[in-house]
Amino acid sequence: MNKILKDEWGFKGLVMSDWAGVHDTREAALNGLDLEMGTERNYDDFYLAQPYLDGLKSGEFPMAGLDDKVRRNLRVMFATHVLDADRKPGSLNTAAHQAVARRVAEEGIVLLKTTTTRCRWTKQKLKPSPSSVKTRRDCTRTAVTAPASRRFTKSHRSKAS
Repeated sequence: MNKILKDEWGFKGLVMSDWAGVHDTREAALNGLDLEMGTERNYDDFYLAQPYLDGLKSGEFPMAGLDDKVRRNLRVMFATHVLDADRKPGSLNTAAHQAVARRVAEEGIVLLKTTTTRCRWTKQKLKPSPSSVKTRRDCTRTAVTAPASRRFTKSHRSKAS
């Protein structure tokens, strides 16, 4: 993440883990993770908490890495007005949020194309939600692998092939 995302692509935002997705302090600290999202554990047990602090104090991790993490976290906090004195409380899981999430999911469908004559993927191997995933036996065409695939007509599929 450091080399490609942050250096080559110039990404200025922060890289956040999935909930309980971090399993190694060294890997997280040195490879670009800026914010560890946690679970119900004690905060000091998080990989980027006490173990990271210990590594900074011992010299195992460079202070420049901490500076970069802080800079990226603060940049996002300022951009989203987290620190504004007049910030109003937000809301969770509203109908508007759900509509945006659906639109993002629909616009973010993934088209997969293979030119082999034999398809290795099946519903059982994909497993996100078998009822919402469309697979095709004819793997020489494009397969739409998202709930929005119902909206694709045959003409869309033939154009995408």
